[in-house]
Parts: sequence; structure tokens; C-alpha cells
Amino acid sequence: MPVPNNSIYVTSLEEVPVNVTVPVGVNPTSDSVFMAFLSVPPPSQPASEDWNAASWFTGVGNQYTAICLVGPGGTIQLTQGYWYVWAKISASPEVPVKYAGILQVS
Repeated sequence: MPVPNNSIYVTSLEEVPVNVTVPVGVNPTSDSVFMAFLSVPPPSQPASEDWNAASWFTGVGNQYTAICLVGPGGTIQLTQGYWYVWAKISASPEVPVKYAGILQVS
């Protein structure tokens, strides 16, 4: 689950994408997706209050993209630094939580 765009400016308002690979034949877009941004590196995992609503942007084959609007006026505003990005999909019966990578905010 890499974070494709791994750098944004603190003053920028933009969608931060996370690529999600699912089993062939599975379409997760009807499932709720969430993203968390932590300043503490893994193995620290997000707590329930860390999750932010995200949405599905696109999907082709078994590759999908979850997005969260980050920046002033967005779903979450981050300060300068390095943020560890996580994604969670609320599917039934599974609720996978995956570490996605590092986002640099300058």
C-alpha cells in the first residue's frame, strides 16, 4: 500500500492517495475506507480517534486508490514533519488495517 505522492506543502490542500491491492474479483468501493496519519513510526498503530474518513477514487483490476483530503480546510490538517500513513477498510467480515508509508509535509 504505497503512498504515491509522498510529499506535500503544509499550505497545500490536496487529496493524499493510498494504493490498495485487493484479491482478484473483489471490488472494495462499497466498503468504508479510512486513513490515519501518525507522527510515531510503526509498529505504533492508530487508535480509534486517529481515523479520518476517506473515499475511493478509482479502481482497475485488483488495484484501487483510497484518498483523503489533507490541508487547510480538508479532512485533516497536518503540521510540518514526517507522517506515517495508514489505511483501514471496513469490509465484512474483515477489517484490514495496513501501513501505507511515509508522507512528508514541508
